[in-house]
Amino acid sequence: MTEYLQHQQRLEHVLTSVNEAIHELNQAREEAAKAQNSADPEDRRHAWAKLEQAERRAAEAKTQLMSEANSSQEQQVLQNLQELEDAISSARQY
Repeated sequence: MTEYLQHQQRLEHVLTSVNEAIHELNQAREEAAKAQNSADPEDRRHAWAKLEQAERRAAEAKTQLMSEANSSQEQQVLQNLQELEDAISSARQY
């Protein structure tokens, strides 16, 4: 039972990380959209760098999620995985 609880705690930590990565991606995407209209090239560079960093964090979170989830938890992580993949896809539109 202890092993199960430890796994659940790790999975919860990973899910928190996934949700944070989604939030970070959404914020970075919004900043990139605003920066596109900016006349300041430094604003655009900063926004793009932040977006790239958020994409890397999201990719790491996805890897962690896939490694922690087992077949009995598939349903539990599918929604989070889909949200993360949607956020990554949406961020790459810029």
